[in-house]
Amino acid sequence: FFRQFGSKTPGHPEVHVTDGVEATTGPLGHGIGNSVGMAIGMKILAAKFNTDKYKLFDNKIYTLMGDGCMMEGVVSEASSIAGHLRLDNLVIIYDSNKISLDGPVSENTSEDTKARYRAYGFDVFEIDGHDFEAIDATFKEIKKKQTKPVLIVANTIIGKGSPHMSGSHKVHGAPLGAEELKATKKAINLPDEEFYVSKEVYSFFEDKQKQQNKLEDEWNENFSAWAKENPKLFEEFKKMQSKTLPVSLEKDLKDFEMKTPIASRESSSKVLNYLADVLPFLYSGSADLSSSDKTYLNKFEQITFSNFKGRNFKFGVREFAMGTISNGLSLVDTFIPVCGTFLVFSDYMRNAIRIASLSDLRVIYQFTHDSIFLGEDGPTHQAVEHVASLRSIPNLQVIRPADANEVKMAWIAALTHIGPTALILSRQGLPTLDETNVSLEEGLSKGAYIVKKEKTKQKD
Repeated sequence: FFRQFGSKTPGHPEVHVTDGVEATTGPLGHGIGNSVGMAIGMKILAAKFNTDKYKLFDNKIYTLMGDGCMMEGVVSEASSIAGHLRLDNLVIIYDSNKISLDGPVSENTSEDTKARYRAYGFDVFEIDGHDFEAIDATFKEIKKKQTKPVLIVANTIIGKGSPHMSGSHKVHGAPLGAEELKATKKAINLPDEEFYVSKEVYSFFEDKQKQQNKLEDEWNENFSAWAKENPKLFEEFKKMQSKTLPVSLEKDLKDFEMKTPIASRESSSKVLNYLADVLPFLYSGSADLSSSDKTYLNKFEQITFSNFKGRNFKFGVREFAMGTISNGLSLVDTFIPVCGTFLVFSDYMRNAIRIASLSDLRVIYQFTHDSIFLGEDGPTHQAVEHVASLRSIPNLQVIRPADANEVKMAWIAALTHIGPTALILSRQGLPTLDETNVSLEEGLSKGAYIVKKEKTKQKD
């Protein structure tokens, strides 16, 4: 069943499908962006809910990557952000076996990876990835004191133990085969028994489960005590965890007045800022365009390495990392991240959008400067084919509101959709129509609805 559909060991396991899988990271590099998003999320929860007496959120995020992952551009983007934010709760384990799918890494890479990560602001460790004592000693050192994100370069041999395939790219994604499997078991002194697991291994993990259960029980007891002593914080946490919308939200938005004409990026910004006041789980960010895509939450601070109490992210010109980090933040399950850029740049982050759609992640994309009417930037920035491209992604809700009334209902639709939503917004002013001032159910949720009916049955 190795790498087969429905197997416990699929080729690229998916969150919500395979037990124990915390993120869908099939395309290489996504796991690093996701882990950075998770680490940021835990830093936010710690800043918001930890007290002097109770350190509820003090865990670390561990992520495993390979040589192929290290080559992906999104890994550079996400690692740079992690170093900039000094994420002292992030540990990246780099399985450096010097082999990728097509052959030795030396055929295409000769960089000094350790120097690269030190330049990002990481502490770097190097170990023999097969030496259990070295692994244990390194993790103990990191747990004792960590002030920066960490990269552990674990030097390994792919297919170690296989007499004929060890160190070869042929074992990258293929089973050993019956004969080689038999030879490997003989070489490493395992009995020739299918799916053999020693009693010592069973005993070890039975004891480990008891230890973990005890730790979980202790955490739950601390959480209950914290909740009793900090009722306001507990209420805020419950709001973030449940992501429940106020019953009157649709009516409140309909009553929210805006000028006309107004660009849909502007009306969306006004709605987003209104929502941020009542929905504590909304966090917003942009790829160096917040002043233009209007994603900034005006009443809240920016998240920095010294302040995780803010609710605004500045990702820099790193659209792909923004997408993967937003996915990771969504996986923490107490956030609905909003991220913005020009619609034309959705191409940079398309793969992250696709994985969010596959994983039912609640991420909202504010894509502005729709169509050819975008000012001085010219043809390179004119989003012509992008809406059709986004609409082809299964489970991605794509909404192109016609005016401010539809923008309001688009936000309700986005906040109630189990999955990601792309809001397609204009730079130019749009008149607000009386006919679009209807409920979500009567209007926008239908996809298309009648705004103006014919007066007679006679055709022109």
